[in-house]
Amino acid sequence: MQYLGAVSMKTLGNNFIEYRTNDPPRIVLDKLEKRGYRVLSTAGIGSTFVWTLHKEDGPSKLSADDNNMNIRNTI
Repeated sequence: MQYLGAVSMKTLGNNFIEYRTNDPPRIVLDKLEKRGYRVLSTAGIGSTFVWTLHKEDGPSKLSADDNNMNIRNTI
C-alpha cells in the first residue's frame, strides 16, 4: 500500500481497517496496472464506487500488502 501512497485508517464504529489515498481513482488504477493488475468489473453502491481487480499468477516482487488489495473510493 505504500506504493499507492495509502495509509491505514480505522473509523470509529467499524471493526475493520481501510486504506485511503489522496490520489484520484484514475491514478491509483494506473499505478496498479503497472503492477500487473487489471480491472474486471465495476459497481456503484450509493456514493461508493467499487472496482474488482485481477492479477495473473506468476513471479511477484510485491509486498504482502500488494497481494491483498481492497480498493474503495468514497465520494
